[in-house]
Amino acid sequence: MASSTATDVLIIGCGMSGLSAAIVCAEAGRRTLIVEKSDSLGGSAMLSAGMFWAPRDVASAHSTIPFGDPTLQETFIADYLNAVQWMRDQGVDVSLAFHGIMSIGIGYPFKIMEFIDKAEELIFINANPLRCTLLLSLSAVV
Repeated sequence: MASSTATDVLIIGCGMSGLSAAIVCAEAGRRTLIVEKSDSLGGSAMLSAGMFWAPRDVASAHSTIPFGDPTLQETFIADYLNAVQWMRDQGVDVSLAFHGIMSIGIGYPFKIMEFIDKAEELIFINANPLRCTLLLSLSAVV
């Protein structure tokens, strides 16, 4: 039997970006539907070394991602330190900068599970839990 869900925002994936977007939506009181293909949160961040990294400048971003949108690359580089601070503001312990990530950039080590736990708290506990729905692989329509 088919069913439908009314939502303001649809987020595909529960990795770093999806969870960050869900936190912002929860804080804004938006009805949010999050769809994740696996049976747990974290996405590919769970496979990483716990490094929130960025190219050191636009030139290294463009050399690494030559077909990427230059405007998006510039925006990412310009907002990167604000994003690091945002994670700290959410209560995630983010270490000091580490230079030389992948030989092109800068990174800030953090504990991925701490971020995921904090995201779950902010999205599903502190916010109105009736406004946010999570569909994992066991319940998502394929």
